[in-house]
Amino acid sequence: MNNPQGISDLSPSASSRRPVSPCTGVCEIDSDSGFCRGCARTSDEIAIWSRAPDDLLRKITAVLPARRAHLGIKIARLDWDEEEIARFMRDTLRPGKGRWVFGIDGAFGEFAIGAGEQPEVKNALTVATQAGAMRLRLPEKLRAFAFEEGKAIVMALPRGRLQPPAGVTLNAAGPDQGAIREGDRDALAFELGFGSPVARVFVRTKDQALQKRLQELEGEPWQRVLAEAGQDIREGSADRIILTSVGRMEVYARFTAPDIRQPQDPRTELQAEAIAGGREMPGEIELPKAYAPCAIFYPAR
Repeated sequence: MNNPQGISDLSPSASSRRPVSPCTGVCEIDSDSGFCRGCARTSDEIAIWSRAPDDLLRKITAVLPARRAHLGIKIARLDWDEEEIARFMRDTLRPGKGRWVFGIDGAFGEFAIGAGEQPEVKNALTVATQAGAMRLRLPEKLRAFAFEEGKAIVMALPRGRLQPPAGVTLNAAGPDQGAIREGDRDALAFELGFGSPVARVFVRTKDQALQKRLQELEGEPWQRVLAEAGQDIREGSADRIILTSVGRMEVYARFTAPDIRQPQDPRTELQAEAIAGGREMPGEIELPKAYAPCAIFYPAR
């Protein structure tokens, strides 16, 4: 298996199974090198992939990292099948492994388990800490991509597998029956309505004053909601809930100003200007257009 640098301790063990296709949906042959600008295979290698013997596919897979480096390709599909992706997910939900990021640019949350922290384990793919919780799932056709040789791992789906985008107004969703902690299931959740097909963002609170303020704004566009109640959300007792195709993230820690935030603090953002920009991923990572991002994992350094 092709393991990018920086995630060797998290990657599933090598397998004798047939390699998966490295296609990223960018199908353009570089005229100088003869390699595809998306997957770094030659046109002949692409043509024979579905019928070539496994040993030949492994030999091709082994040379792709060097070719990608030659072409300056920053993102590559990992040679992981469904079982290996599931194993990777389980391994990340352990102390000191790294941090998950769910959401869109301007509206996202982070979850990490500190090196000395003892999380509450609900099951193999669901854990909770004092700062937040994660519930991961494995949808059909999920793909794993490595960005810049393991700087980040992106979980993505073919764009056609996404659900229709959420609405663009505040929606009172009622008690959060899907909450990971049982004690949060009577708190009221409000979807902020950013209209994204890749992530739905909610705030959840038991604070009656904040509940009333948000109920008064139900049906209003998210721009007005953040303008009129954004400060109340940031300063009040409100959890942030982010749902994507690969699961649920809950952030319990309060919003922290950048100048006083500690490195271990989970970061969360609600920035109207960035949200309005419409980028599907926070940070500098971009996926090929054929794929939609579901989550990003940053391995611990």
